[in-house]
Amino acid sequence: MSSNDSQRQKEKNKYELEEQFLLRLPEKEANDLKNVLHSKPKKVKKMLKISLNSEMNEGVVHLNKKVLNARVFDLPCHVESLKTTDRVDFYKTADISKIVVCKKEPFENNDENNKNVVTSKKNLKKYSYPHGLTPPLKNVRKRRFRKVLKNKIDLEDVDEIEKEVLWLLRMDVEAVSSRYELIYDNVSSRNDFDERSLFGEISDCDSDEENRSSTSLELSTSLNIFSQ
Repeated sequence: MSSNDSQRQKEKNKYELEEQFLLRLPEKEANDLKNVLHSKPKKVKKMLKISLNSEMNEGVVHLNKKVLNARVFDLPCHVESLKTTDRVDFYKTADISKIVVCKKEPFENNDENNKNVVTSKKNLKKYSYPHGLTPPLKNVRKRRFRKVLKNKIDLEDVDEIEKEVLWLLRMDVEAVSSRYELIYDNVSSRNDFDERSLFGEISDCDSDEENRSSTSLELSTSLNIFSQ
């Protein structure tokens, strides 16, 4: 490994990948933070401190002199964040899948001694956020990912039919020669369905010639009448 490669590797290690999440605060605290971001953005580092426990998905948010309880939730789907410098061209910066919800009151089922709260299947729903980011997406997880009623009897029949079809296809591949025959459930309907239902009455060759001669005579007489 050359010195240039090692230097490039060190430069890469200096920069960390940008990770983003959404922070949802109470209305009053959110307005205060928004005003500081617009007026004095450098002051945000001093007034805002976030400390989260990755194992428990919970933590504390310090905003000025207030302490808020926080919990990390999984969004129903990923949200893309974009960045622009001229409000014309937008560049994607990250995929956001987490939201940190802050409250003044403590969250329910807050067991600090239980370290397997996140990993247990029963408590996965507790850390999944039911809503989206906009008012129309309220309860979107239930509405979009709702359970569909299924008929067990129909599913069993479908499985048996699929197995039988696969068995027939396998036998056709292994066979030297194969043939098939169409079998109708209602035989009477098959007999009623003949060529007359499609093409009408069948005529002989002589009758066709007579019809053609008669039509030609009618056309000639009509032309003579118009010519006179």
